[in-house]
Amino acid sequence: MKYIKLNLLILVLSFFVLFSCKEDEVIEPEEKELTETEKQNLKINDWIIYGMETYYLWENQLPDNLEPHTGDPEEYFNSLLFDEDKWSYIVDDYEEYFAEFEGTPTSMGYSPQFWLYNNSANVMAVIQYIYPGSPADEAGLKRGDIILQINNKSLTPDNYYDLYSGKNYSVQLASWNGRTLNMTGESIFLTAEVIDANPSIFHHVYDLSGIKTGYLVYTGFVAGNEDYYLDKLSEVFQEFKNEGVSEVIIDLRYNRGGDMQAARHLASIIAPKERAENEDVLIRYLYNDLLTSDFSRDPERSISRFKKGLVNMELDNVYFMVTSSTASASEVVLTGLEPYMNTTIIGTNTSGKYTGMFVLDHLNDNERFSWGKHNWGMIPITFKYANAVGYTNFKDGIEPHYIVEDDLLEAVPFGDETDPMLAKAFELISGQVTTASLKSKAVDYGFTRLDDERFSMLNNLIITDDKLK
Repeated sequence: MKYIKLNLLILVLSFFVLFSCKEDEVIEPEEKELTETEKQNLKINDWIIYGMETYYLWENQLPDNLEPHTGDPEEYFNSLLFDEDKWSYIVDDYEEYFAEFEGTPTSMGYSPQFWLYNNSANVMAVIQYIYPGSPADEAGLKRGDIILQINNKSLTPDNYYDLYSGKNYSVQLASWNGRTLNMTGESIFLTAEVIDANPSIFHHVYDLSGIKTGYLVYTGFVAGNEDYYLDKLSEVFQEFKNEGVSEVIIDLRYNRGGDMQAARHLASIIAPKERAENEDVLIRYLYNDLLTSDFSRDPERSISRFKKGLVNMELDNVYFMVTSSTASASEVVLTGLEPYMNTTIIGTNTSGKYTGMFVLDHLNDNERFSWGKHNWGMIPITFKYANAVGYTNFKDGIEPHYIVEDDLLEAVPFGDETDPMLAKAFELISGQVTTASLKSKAVDYGFTRLDDERFSMLNNLIITDDKLK
């Protein structure tokens, strides 16, 4: 009987052990093999994490313990951005991006400003400026021209950017009579080419009652290959100097920014000569805690100074023409010069971009990871800046001293003395009041401006010098 009970007990225990083992056994799920795209995304997202944790201004706002995943890198990058950040971006073709940034884009050569009209159902493009010698220039387009159709398709909020971004198309023009838009019947065919995008698109010297005054339209801060566009900028001011110019007007109405190197160059030409030759502080860079600590060993890595040895106008005053499109590196020049000289600002509030970025490519030389070759580039906000007396955080833009609104639908050629902004500058310099200088308000036509971030991506304040080295 004991034998039977013992065997029964062993059987029960065996069953219990067997059942328990099956209950607790962890069955590993079959591991799904990643596709080549997923493998590449995993590497790129890992690179994104490293770049953001190291350089991002708002690094302390990133989620803890970030882990890369296999999803789309652009979506992943955008998911990491701080709420206040409306500027950081990433590109999947760094080489094409850098060609644009170098000032050699493949383009039609015109800069549009887009507006909603007809109860927001349609979009019109009004040309702000044209690069001399570009396809748009050769085709006869001009500042103030209105485009209502591309390839005979009406522009809408859903299609206007894609149509505009094509490499060859026809544009259909319209006229404005103050109340209605009417097709002119004129159609112009354009094909994009690699253009010379020299941002110094117009300059002229005026004699205002014996006061020689130089006027420059400057559309972007671009150094160019081997500083080609900086040399061109210096040539303009050398011409001004040779002609005895004592007052200078800089038109930054459509200048969204660009390279800090170019901003430093322009500011050094305009600044009082002693400030430039002493290499005084133009602006200071304010980084995240990690970079602040790293750069503390070399404080000059957190400072941009005026550059000596350039042509200098030896000015006491400078006049700037600005709009809400005036941003970033333009605002560096405005704020950086303010502690050292009389800066008179004419127009409307600037954009209010008090931040800047490093351009980060694949970072393959870093010892932490090897991401393999890829052509992605990320351009995150990596610093904010302050001028020599600490002025920063101007989120609402820089206020003008004289409010004059820009009216593209009544645009005149650059340099025309009936341009209300230019006329106001002339009045301040010469003391002579004109009808044009009294006009400060643009007509409210009931249109709504479209500010598409895709047009401003390439014109942010970029550091491309040795700050990362």
